Amino acid sequence: MPRFGGKQTDKGVPVTMDRDRYTEGDSSEALEGGVVLGEKPGNVCFPIQIDASGYLQVAIGGGVTPGTEYSDGDASAGSKGTLIMGDDGANIQNISVGANGRLQVEVVAGDYDGVQYQDGAAVGAPFGTVAMGHDGANVFPVVVDSNGYLQIMQVKASVLNSVADVTLAATATTQILPGLASRLCALINNKVGNTQTFRIGDASAGATRGVELAPGGSISIETTEAIYGYNPGGAGEDVGAIWTQD
Repeated sequence: MPRFGGKQTDKGVPVTMDRDRYTEGDSSEALEGGVVLGEKPGNVCFPIQIDASGYLQVAIGGGVTPGTEYSDGDASAGSKGTLIMGDDGANIQNISVGANGRLQVEVVAGDYDGVQYQDGAAVGAPFGTVAMGHDGANVFPVVVDSNGYLQIMQVKASVLNSVADVTLAATATTQILPGLASRLCALINNKVGNTQTFRIGDASAGATRGVELAPGGSISIETTEAIYGYNPGGAGEDVGAIWTQD
């Protein structure tokens, strides 16, 4: 019995015939009926095509060759199509990655290409894209230990200098040590027999400025600038001083 919309008609005469229904993956040499179609200019219909994996087939128009979709890690001798591209101002260029998939970057402005070192790689003479330091004349690699911690060399003084006691005048600010570019550290001592707590600082040290230094106390200062002391008492008292240099 002919069918209409899945129902039987009164006189058995179909008004509209059912179309074929296709199941995903069915093979049909002559598609008809309920197939997804597209229309080209001129009222011509064509089935929309998919590939063997079920992906929609799309052709790039405008005279450009249809692109190829690459999967992550695919090997392609002649890359084309849907790759990430860059423009050098005149031509389109592929964006390159290394064997590990990392983006390749060329150092320009007169410098040569760097070398990328793997974490923990042993390199006798590092160069290129290594973390570097500059000593004012030469470039040196930044050094880490076997745990990967940054190695910092502490500069140790090679010269120790002592000076005669310096008297801090009453209610005055007195220079204890002059400025010296080669000085690494200075140690100032308020002698144990003194009665006054001094203020130590720069030339503006005074009753309310500077660091307090009680009798018997000492203070170390890493500076190349001149060091002063203020004595709030009514009589002069002495301080001792030593300093180091490289």
